[in-house]
Amino acid sequence: MTVSLDEFSGGMRKLAASVTVITTHYGDVDYGLTASAVTSLSAEPPSLLACVHREGSAFDPIAKAQKFCVNILAHGQSDISTAFAMDEPEDRFKTGDWSRSPAGLPRLVGAAASFECSVMDILPGFSHGVFVGLITDICVSDANALLYADGEYGHFKLRKL
Repeated sequence: MTVSLDEFSGGMRKLAASVTVITTHYGDVDYGLTASAVTSLSAEPPSLLACVHREGSAFDPIAKAQKFCVNILAHGQSDISTAFAMDEPEDRFKTGDWSRSPAGLPRLVGAAASFECSVMDILPGFSHGVFVGLITDICVSDANALLYADGEYGHFKLRKL
């Protein structure tokens, strides 16, 4: 038994997730996409998983560059999420303030956190490839992460108990 696409989409819309922009640099060109299917894999070695659509404009450049940066957007950066989801690939980096990671990847200034990764493996995931990234550099700020659920952006302010 399987569920319909509408049932799957309706259920997954309830899964709140941090909003990320995954970036890479290949052949003197910057590439990027908005993604919410990113998660930690292991603390030893520090690693994460990033799911990227195989037919998206950034999949092949990430695979060829063998490195990528996961930028966790901060509250107030939803315009960057929209740009990287909707704009033409060549226009995406016009939104936001960008610097370079130690490996030369686009890193979002003011992001809640950025993880520079080298590709350890690419696992098949039907329409997506699951990039296994070994984290080689991290930049963390005090900003609250931007969240997305049920078609809306939001955040919650962390407080110490």
